Amino acid sequence: MYRFNWKNFFSGPTPADENDSWLRFPNNDDVWFFGIDASTPEGDPANEAEIIANLQGAQSEIVFPIGSSRITASTTPDGAGADGYFKVYRSSGNSETYDWQARTSDNNDHNIYVWFVNPGTYTMEVSERSSGHAIDRMALYKVDTYGYDYSPSNLENAPESQQGGVFGSGAAENSPYNVSVTVTDDGDPVNEDSVDFLWYINGPSNNSTPTAVASAVPVSGNYPLEVDFVGSGS
Repeated sequence: MYRFNWKNFFSGPTPADENDSWLRFPNNDDVWFFGIDASTPEGDPANEAEIIANLQGAQSEIVFPIGSSRITASTTPDGAGADGYFKVYRSSGNSETYDWQARTSDNNDHNIYVWFVNPGTYTMEVSERSSGHAIDRMALYKVDTYGYDYSPSNLENAPESQQGGVFGSGAAENSPYNVSVTVTDDGDPVNEDSVDFLWYINGPSNNSTPTAVASAVPVSGNYPLEVDFVGSGS
């Protein structure tokens, strides 16, 4: 039994704007993907056995994703959902500041859990919903090992899982690229400036992915925004 959390930010003026993405795990004989109302006694479980007993019994204060095989009228979350996806949102904090929070069911915060009944390889899917929502890290942690409410500081300092896979040539295959960057201001009249350049990308070394790091120097008045691109591993 695992609690799910992610480190994310919203970009809207309030925590209710540009603050969510879709999340899906399977819901079948091997996996239970669900939420528990964080404000209720059920949302303060003593251990995994307590959660499992509720799942297999009354399902009190539990919701399943809309479109999943387990959903009933009493276990339907508030807000949008489809095809077994939870709408997972952040509902507090400051805009464009990363923090650990992952909730579902609109205006009725439910923490998110996954119970893998049997060992195996399972697929987690994330899909964009709000264009201004960004995710930095994701975490699954055992309830009986770390408790259901592992602190953000502990999550921040937890070791990352081993990463694997095979890296191809990626963007280097068609290098170089003709790139044009245009920057406009909000003056009246609007001013803009463009720069064209060739972008060369080398193949990844040591399984690292080449990236371009952009930095900007905002200025006031009717002046263009100065943008610098620096290659990293490219």
